[in-house]
Amino acid sequence: IAQPITLAMEYVAQGAHHFFRQDLPKVFSLISRALVEAPIPADLHGWGKLKRDEVFHLVPVLAALCTGVAIPFALLAKPASSNARTETYWLTRVLVLRAMGAVYLAAFLTSAFQNCAL
Repeated sequence: IAQPITLAMEYVAQGAHHFFRQDLPKVFSLISRALVEAPIPADLHGWGKLKRDEVFHLVPVLAALCTGVAIPFALLAKPASSNARTETYWLTRVLVLRAMGAVYLAAFLTSAFQNCAL
C-alpha cells in the first residue's frame, strides 16, 4: 500500500512542478498580452463611451484577469473546517474542479471564436 501512495505523491509533485514552472507562466503571459490588446479606457468617463464590440472584447479579458489574480489565493486558501469526510476526497475534488475549469475554458474559447463572426 505504501508504494502506490508514494507513486501518487510523486505524480502529484511532478504535476505541481509542471504547473508552476510551465503552465502558470503561460497563463500570466496570455493574460498580459490580452490586457495590452484590450480596449481599456484611460479614465472613468471612457468606460461609458465604449462601443458594444469593445465591451465584448473586454469581458473575457477582465474574466481572465480575475481568474489569474484568484489562482494564487485559491491555492493558498485553507479549508474553513477540518471535516474528516471532505479531506478524504481531496483528489476527486481537485480533479473535478480542474475538469470543470477545462470545460469553462473550452466554452469561453468557443464563444470567443464564434463571436468574431457575429
